[in-house]
Amino acid sequence: MSGRLPAVAVTPLLAAGGCATDPVETERSPMLGARTDGAVPAAPPEQEARHAARRFLDRYVGPDGRVVRHDEGGDSVSEGQAYGMLVAVAVDDRELFDRIWTWTRDTLQRDDGLLAWRWADGAVVDWMPATDADVDAAHALSLAAQRFGDGSYALDAARLAEGVLEHAVVDGRFGPVAVAGPWAVEERWVNPSYGAPVAFAAIESVTGDPTWEALADASRRVASGPRAAGDLQPDWAAPTDA
Repeated sequence: MSGRLPAVAVTPLLAAGGCATDPVETERSPMLGARTDGAVPAAPPEQEARHAARRFLDRYVGPDGRVVRHDEGGDSVSEGQAYGMLVAVAVDDRELFDRIWTWTRDTLQRDDGLLAWRWADGAVVDWMPATDADVDAAHALSLAAQRFGDGSYALDAARLAEGVLEHAVVDGRFGPVAVAGPWAVEERWVNPSYGAPVAFAAIESVTGDPTWEALADASRRVASGPRAAGDLQPDWAAPTDA
């Protein structure tokens, strides 16, 4: 593997796999570059991020490319598939990226391009999409198109992106706003955490659609709007906030 991790991937990867080094019981010589207080010196952040990424991929991605939620009964959700794709492209593993995307596309993708949310016991059990997952998957495909130099990923990203714009975006007081999913269009429910300006920019870079820039701007405005107690953003924004 070569190349630098995309900056967007470093922080979540550290969180996903943990970044603490294992303690050792014996002292090592300063000549070896180790500390003499019994602790292994911390590796550079990018190296730690790669290690965290690999731990995540090794633990959660099955041979067929399905990202398994071991702590949720072994099911899979579109968010998990998108996370796996983002991590795989971050560590420059095209073969694994292809496996994850192939399973996702063949198993979860609907006729409108969006991804069914949940799979369990051999079948899709919830066909309703989740906008954050669709955006993350389109983001991963956009990064893969650039990193691996393959235009087919850009086409796949564009199909997902078009589905989001058509079925999960409404006109709000700040401009176009991505709602939580097709189910949320009528009442315009927005989860502020779904706003992802970096992802929107990556998607725009491969689709050329300026709507994504407008979505990024609107998401910032929604996120800086009315706050809950303690000056924290609520999980769900009231329809009037969007």
